[in-house]
Amino acid sequence: MADSKSIKAMKMYQHVDRVYKELKMMGYKDDGPLKAEDLWTFDHWHMLGTHTLDLLIRKLKLDSTHDVLDAGSGLGGTSRYLAYRTGCRALAVEMQPDVHAVAETLTRRSDLADHVEHVVGDMAELKVVNRQFDAAIAIMMLVHVGPNREKVIGNICKHVKPGGTL
Repeated sequence: MADSKSIKAMKMYQHVDRVYKELKMMGYKDDGPLKAEDLWTFDHWHMLGTHTLDLLIRKLKLDSTHDVLDAGSGLGGTSRYLAYRTGCRALAVEMQPDVHAVAETLTRRSDLADHVEHVVGDMAELKVVNRQFDAAIAIMMLVHVGPNREKVIGNICKHVKPGGTL
């Protein structure tokens, strides 16, 4: 997988602090609670928007009984959205520590930490013990994988339950 330094060469990953600027412009204090829905306009780094996530929810028939692996989760917006809309659990995996830290903070502040867990890791190497997922999503992450694509996809698939969906 591309390392986090090469990812930082892409402009959208250089200024993670922009999230806090957006929140201030919306009137939020530095560390107070947030409404999850107020994040939806800017916490997804994919360009698909929430309409596409609603389609994903319907296609996967997600509900509160499901556990989802979000590979390359970025700011965690997709995981938070799925958890908020369906009550599912999600493991959000992001390889960039600074992005991970912001994602974890946003999840805590939006009161979704009981549903969304964040970890820093490379999907080519990540091992999740004692947990298999009903579905795995990798929105945009596979664009950045490079020559390890097969290894990453194979590792993601190892974490999906038999009959689950990638």
